[in-house]
Amino acid sequence: TAVVVGLGRVGQGYDYDITDDSIILTHATALKYHPSFNLIGGVDQDIVQRERFERKFSKPSYSSLGALRSVCQPSVVSIAVPTALHASVFRETMSSNTRAVVLEKPVADCIVEANDMLQVVESSGCVVLVNYLRRFNPAIVELKQMIERGQLGQIYKGTAWYTKGIIENGSHFVDLFQWLLGEQTSIQVMNAGRKWDNHDPEPDLCIRFGSADIYLLAGREENYCMGRFELVGTKGMIHYEDGKPIKTYFSQEDPIYAGYRNIGNEHNIANDKESNIWYAYDNLANHLLNGVKLESSLKTGIKTLKTIEKIISLWNRNNE
Repeated sequence: TAVVVGLGRVGQGYDYDITDDSIILTHATALKYHPSFNLIGGVDQDIVQRERFERKFSKPSYSSLGALRSVCQPSVVSIAVPTALHASVFRETMSSNTRAVVLEKPVADCIVEANDMLQVVESSGCVVLVNYLRRFNPAIVELKQMIERGQLGQIYKGTAWYTKGIIENGSHFVDLFQWLLGEQTSIQVMNAGRKWDNHDPEPDLCIRFGSADIYLLAGREENYCMGRFELVGTKGMIHYEDGKPIKTYFSQEDPIYAGYRNIGNEHNIANDKESNIWYAYDNLANHLLNGVKLESSLKTGIKTLKTIEKIISLWNRNNE
């Protein structure tokens, strides 16, 4: 049994009016359609959001976790409230026998809060999945396997474009590259940029992940959203763009110029980004039922938050 706490955009809003059930963008819809979960309710202080939830999902809603718990004890709680409320809602969630928590990113407002949350988890045995959703995308999982097999050689350089702030959206790529390429070892702020929505910095960065230097560049969300990257390896290249096939290219002998090599032999990986959050719940179900490894946990989310805090610290220093 599962409930969603926070019925805003990622809680239920993004796909609220979408009738195509192959497009799954929110926690509530993912829980509705996944066969391993039974969505039994929603929680939000806003009565309008609660009424919307009840109309669409035909399940009861509550103004607080306490009110919900007076009626039922869900085994899975999805926390989709604003980041500033993560720690308090998480602690309240953990005060009962919750089996698993799905937590929106970033995991907390600061490392101190996140480490406190981790201590609570380690003493409880509860499973925590953090919704850095690209980790669950089968196309990106296949790409990771290609990188690990060495099919593209050593990845040594890349570029990525993000919009909507380094915390809100850029952190997705920070998390993804730590997963694909290795731990972050250095950060350079090349251009301070601006603040998105007057609070979230948008710097241009050079970050080393493993042995690769990744140039993470900020676009302007009011013009159009961007979520794309290119990675360059010694045996080939990768081109990724949200919602499109992932293109990989491999080094080959030039058919005309002897002694030269160029890029060819294109291979596409089908990429269905419109169901990434469903794949996150699928990973959780397989973990709970079959012991499959959790692809994104509170520990990996804390690593990403540490990197984001380093970026913000450097950004603040550059703007003193």
